[in-house]
Amino acid sequence: MILSNFFANFDWKDAAALIGSTVALATLIKGTLEYVKQGTVKRSELYFQMRERYLQFLYLFDLLDHQDNEEIRNRLQSLPFGKKLDFLGFYEELAMMVESGLIRRAVAHYMYGYYAIACWDSDAFWNEENRNDPYWGLFKNFVEQSKVYRAELQKFKPKEYQL
Repeated sequence: MILSNFFANFDWKDAAALIGSTVALATLIKGTLEYVKQGTVKRSELYFQMRERYLQFLYLFDLLDHQDNEEIRNRLQSLPFGKKLDFLGFYEELAMMVESGLIRRAVAHYMYGYYAIACWDSDAFWNEENRNDPYWGLFKNFVEQSKVYRAELQKFKPKEYQL
């Protein structure tokens, strides 16, 4: 009797609207989750592309790490401008990606900040170039942010290091 009473007062239009709204909401949630996942995948791909490019500068990292040796310092000073430009260009592209939100700031500074700072502080690297030229502004800004980041590295927060 209670059941027949329920169906007698039941409005099937309201039930259809409720079911339709529920399906639409579930679809929206699923779509949003897929969109976020897709963004993470794209950021990951971009990160690995940049990482691959970064590894082409291993020879320069070695020079920057050992520039207290006079022979190494001379090699760093005589490095062709094109090689220096490639290195600085990499960092300027990275800085643009960080500012655009394509790569997370914490990840960029953690993975790439060390050699940006080493390069900026190297008089041998900049021997014929003006590091204060406005055209190196993105690189300079990235270095300044990396120095701030390095000073705060003791407050390591693993959640900040996600692609």
